[in-house]
Amino acid sequence: MHNELGKNVVSAKIYGSKVAGTDNIESDIDILVILETISNRLKTNRLLSKIESQLNIKYGVLVSSYPVEKKYYSECSTLLFFREIIDKGITL
Repeated sequence: MHNELGKNVVSAKIYGSKVAGTDNIESDIDILVILETISNRLKTNRLLSKIESQLNIKYGVLVSSYPVEKKYYSECSTLLFFREIIDKGITL
């Protein structure tokens, strides 16, 4: 991911059923991608979709990424969604 997005990537965290151990054969891998800034959301989403597709083809896994700006992530860290990721997610 760093190769494609460069130094804009602050960190990435896996969360969801794979981390909780409740996944099944149809489960995807959920990844929160924390970026310094998102200046062009459409471009960022397209780039992440490209990376997701490459992982799917190469490893046969479905990856779903959720990009978020570092500032927003910090400001919203008390929300349940982010709290779960902070508490239980695995940092890549």
